Amino acid sequence: MMPMRIIDAWKTLTGRAQAVPVHRTPTGVVPPARVDQSSVAGREAVSLAAVYRAVSIISNTVASMPYYVEKDGTRLEDAKTPSVIKAPSLEYSRGDFVEALTTSLALTGNAYFLSEGEYRGAPAQLTPLDPQQVAVSYDPEKRRALYHVGTHTYTRDKIGHCRLFTMPGSITGLGPIQAAATDIRGAINTRDYASKYFDATGQPSGIITTDQDMTRDEARDIIAAYNNRDPETGEELTRAYNPARVKALPKGMKYQPLSVAPREAQWIEARQFDTTSIARLFGVPASLLLAAVEGNSQTYANVEQEWISFARFTLTQYTRTIEDELTRMTVRGQRVKFNYSGLLRSDTLTRYQAYQIALACGFQTVNEVRALEDLPPLTQPTQPVESTTND
Repeated sequence: MMPMRIIDAWKTLTGRAQAVPVHRTPTGVVPPARVDQSSVAGREAVSLAAVYRAVSIISNTVASMPYYVEKDGTRLEDAKTPSVIKAPSLEYSRGDFVEALTTSLALTGNAYFLSEGEYRGAPAQLTPLDPQQVAVSYDPEKRRALYHVGTHTYTRDKIGHCRLFTMPGSITGLGPIQAAATDIRGAINTRDYASKYFDATGQPSGIITTDQDMTRDEARDIIAAYNNRDPETGEELTRAYNPARVKALPKGMKYQPLSVAPREAQWIEARQFDTTSIARLFGVPASLLLAAVEGNSQTYANVEQEWISFARFTLTQYTRTIEDELTRMTVRGQRVKFNYSGLLRSDTLTRYQAYQIALACGFQTVNEVRALEDLPPLTQPTQPVESTTND
């Protein structure tokens, strides 16, 4: 059985705690409030400079890549290419259409467009949709996905659905922001913490210390006087002199300013680490985000290898799903493909040497080479290029 003196002491403590709540005033730097959220919306994540830059690099690169239509392995001429592929939308240019799909994929993991009308066996136009305005459900009886846009419900014959990363059993894609929401949230919190660090409401400019006994009211009056405020109301007082330049303290008191190095206050190392992590998450070379990776030295060889890896492992994830959905909108037997030749081409001398070998071996024509260089075709036939290689 518990002794009575312990019970009495416990009643006394609990009674005091209920009657007079204890408020402890921190004596050091008060950090700004943090936001604890588990999910991150795409529009919020893109407010981070690194995320905006990564999404911009991916979307602009894919939008600048030309694409074409082939049938039975042969590239169709421009005149035979379906008009919906050459100009998908009346309101969007070809580049803007692809950029809208790529941006939606990067921010949400899903991109949608609506097929409207019909022209020569293909849709008349394709209209990009805001992924936030599209709700996807599954009909288990007919085993098909249903797309709800406003008051309308569509099936796959009218909706193009590009998915960035598909989990087994899922009807929607998973984007990098959704997959690593905790990391993105941490980067946002670090940025907000640094931006609010010097806020007057959370960061004291200094501390007044003394070795003399002092009551709470005396301390309040001294602090109010030092800050040029009325101790009772807290309102700012008006004086003939500038209180920011002249200060007076009672005898025995000292003022110690709080100074923090700007590098520490802005969390430079942490934010650099966040930028590198975001580059890794989106699969963008850190050099394109102007972020240095410790231990890596940039040379022409490894920069070129970075671009090849970027195209092979990052861009293809976006172009593949867009190719598949555009192919669904063309005539049966045709396929849409992106052209990577311009993206991966090297410097001028290296390209011209490669063209010379291709022309000499006969697996490319002069007009095909000129097309790769964005030059118009020649109207007059040209003589084949003789190889200059010595036997």
